[in-house]
Amino acid sequence: MNEVYFEYRKKGTDSWSETDKYEVIESQEFECFITGLEPSTVYEYRAILETDGVVESIGDIVEFTTLFLPTPGVYTIAKPISFVSTKEINGAWYADMRISPDQLIEPESYIEKDGELYIVKNIKKIKSDTTYYDVKLYHNMIELSEITIDVFSELQTPAYFLNKILNGTEWTTGLCDIDEKVHLKIDKRISRLEALNMLAEKCGGELYWHSLGRVVDLKREIGEPTGLQLRYDKNSTYIEKEEDTHDLITRIYPYGPDNYEINMTQIDTCEDETLYSASGSGYTDISYEKMQGSQAIKLISNTLNETFTRDLGAGNVVNLSGHTLVKFWIYSETANTNGFQFGIGESVWNEITANTGALEAECWKEVTRDISGIADASKDAIRYIGFKNLSSSATVSVDNIRAFSGDIYLDSPNIDKYKIIKDYVYIHSAKPEKQKFEVIINTTADTFVNEESKTRNYGTEWRFKVRDDTGRKLISYVKFPLLNIPIGATIEEAKLFLHITSTDFKSGANVEIQYAASDWNEKTVTWNNRPASAGNITTLNGNSTGWKEIEFKSAVENWWSGTKPNYGIRLELNITDVDKSVNINSKESNFKPYIKVTYTIVSDPSDIIKTGAWNYMVVEGRDEPKLKYKFNIIDLSKVQENTWEEETIDIGDTVRAYDGELGINTTVRVVKIVKDHLNPANTQIELANKAYNLADLEAKREKQLSYAMPFKNNPNIIDAGAIQAGYLGGDVQL
Repeated sequence: MNEVYFEYRKKGTDSWSETDKYEVIESQEFECFITGLEPSTVYEYRAILETDGVVESIGDIVEFTTLFLPTPGVYTIAKPISFVSTKEINGAWYADMRISPDQLIEPESYIEKDGELYIVKNIKKIKSDTTYYDVKLYHNMIELSEITIDVFSELQTPAYFLNKILNGTEWTTGLCDIDEKVHLKIDKRISRLEALNMLAEKCGGELYWHSLGRVVDLKREIGEPTGLQLRYDKNSTYIEKEEDTHDLITRIYPYGPDNYEINMTQIDTCEDETLYSASGSGYTDISYEKMQGSQAIKLISNTLNETFTRDLGAGNVVNLSGHTLVKFWIYSETANTNGFQFGIGESVWNEITANTGALEAECWKEVTRDISGIADASKDAIRYIGFKNLSSSATVSVDNIRAFSGDIYLDSPNIDKYKIIKDYVYIHSAKPEKQKFEVIINTTADTFVNEESKTRNYGTEWRFKVRDDTGRKLISYVKFPLLNIPIGATIEEAKLFLHITSTDFKSGANVEIQYAASDWNEKTVTWNNRPASAGNITTLNGNSTGWKEIEFKSAVENWWSGTKPNYGIRLELNITDVDKSVNINSKESNFKPYIKVTYTIVSDPSDIIKTGAWNYMVVEGRDEPKLKYKFNIIDLSKVQENTWEEETIDIGDTVRAYDGELGINTTVRVVKIVKDHLNPANTQIELANKAYNLADLEAKREKQLSYAMPFKNNPNIIDAGAIQAGYLGGDVQL
């Protein structure tokens, strides 16, 4: 068998490298591709023929010089027929390009144009009068749409999430000027690009993509205040002002899981029929005739005045202070003239009662009891719920016992400004969520006291000691602040970690870990002023060196709840008059004592729903008509007003728009740019009124300030030179 291959080497070196081998069937030409060569370098190659294992060189050694090789897969199209790109705040960036056949590129290759990288996603070959290719390009941010991220739910800063989402990709974190912590929950595997947009929406931020360096910024507001002015008679041939009230909302009705109202306090979900006790022979059962949740409770009675009651328990009382109504649903299988009596109370079930009245067959009825006249002191610890049968026999189902305080809607600050109130029902899936966190709490003070040296302080020692010997007893103290655990947390687990550096303990000797009975200072505490013990917590076996993990939940719970004051712990030997000691590393060493605490926080869904509804309506600008402006720029250089040297506009930039006839005289932001790179006169800029479109803190403050101004009926003040006039919000020059 005949095979041919090539050998190549850098000129001036001795070692040859081989290419792949090709079988020779008959006289023919071969093409050989060699990768990994250095650019602008002289190489040599020769052809080798191998016939049945015999190798011979064919022809002379040939020199060739490699060209400068660009980054693989990145093309620069010097003269496209057309190239139009689109940028949008927190939107997709893309471009449309038309090229001639001799500039053919490949799908999934990169195109660099004006400092941006695009990926070729679609190529259309078109023949009309001439042959050309139409190419659809997507900004290389789309790389992140092909990489997924797993589920997580955390409360962290936007910078933390930006790093987390980009970790493991070719993209890195740029600037992030948003400091407030946000709760970001991803409940299914999604792309990194989708996760970034979720993050931006969650924290009211804006993303900016530095394409060539693959860097992502997340800022309250991208762009710069340019000081440029756009006007029809100066630098544009087309101006459009749009006032759109389709998305206008002035009153919003937020509802949560299972359509629960935001101002509702749940008394009983009626999800467990076994919690009710009958006074007679009646009984309870599951009812699948329900209004909300997974079930209702069926009350089955054959006795007049039979009661069905539930005790919520001393630790589960419901505070109805400030509540004005109690409601529940009831369903009767047959017509019932007398119905049932319902009641709640702090001591017995029938302190606050309501009669259902007659019940129709197979029909749900909502029963309401006005409790606005009942003092809060009589309803701030509701413990008992009850139902009394007012008929000789009856079978009814009850569901969703709840109380209400205040309105079930939120009003816009501008509601009086509009002739027609536009309502919106805001459904939010927020539920009480238990989020788990782990925190390491290092000691802030540790020392020991010495019976033999009663006035000496040991606060700077690299270890603290526990010992018990006649006249030479040593007792140690360690303090842990719990400031890193937030209010409302529930302690799930706590472990104390101490590192024993040396010991000569024997069997039967343990260290008692006790509550310190009074406060102390590690720089001033001595044997003479040492705190006493306030009781044992647990014990430490000091028979060996190394890290010791000690169950410590009860102590942390007692400190955190205030059951015991947090004066730290006291370590004392459990037996007396033995010449034995244990030495434990202090915070001055490399093995600092610490507590690892795991805690959970349960979120209140009503607060989440109210905040989301308010943001949806007011912060995101749906309580005002949407104002948009479009300009067709004919000469960007004329936009300059002797303010800046460079005549550039990018997305997020702030400019000034003016036109007397259209009533435009306002500061606006560039939210979208459609740029014709070959014909700047075709560049289109979409602008949005700054006061309506921003969701950052500065815009919130601007709105809040405007509401406090004397123009009560025209609250949307753009700046010192313009106010909003007319209920649709047209801009006029003062």
